[in-house]
Amino acid sequence: DNTFKLIEVNPRYITPLALPVASGIDVPYLAYREMLGESVEPQEVRSYRKKLLFFEQDLDAFRAYHREGVLSWGKWLKSLLGVNVFGVFAWDDPFPFIHSIIRRVGRLFEKNFHRS
Repeated sequence: DNTFKLIEVNPRYITPLALPVASGIDVPYLAYREMLGESVEPQEVRSYRKKLLFFEQDLDAFRAYHREGVLSWGKWLKSLLGVNVFGVFAWDDPFPFIHSIIRRVGRLFEKNFHRS
């Protein structure tokens, strides 16, 4: 019918933008201004000391490195100190992270259950 429809409103910006946004670059706002054809001024990074963590992928990498004897539990746990940007976890919306953990535990249970 040639009319625009609003399908979904998702206030989360996509995960790859989490690190620049935490560092002071408001990428969603810049994209919005550019979409409107407005000028976009260069922005300066306010913080270079940000660490991004994708917990599930990091856990998988740790398990592989640990099996090879490259990374100890202590070094891995120490690497988690100072993480301040999370790929999935958010205090104000923890459900996606909880869902990913439940899904992970379910896969492990299913894998072990089917072995017997």
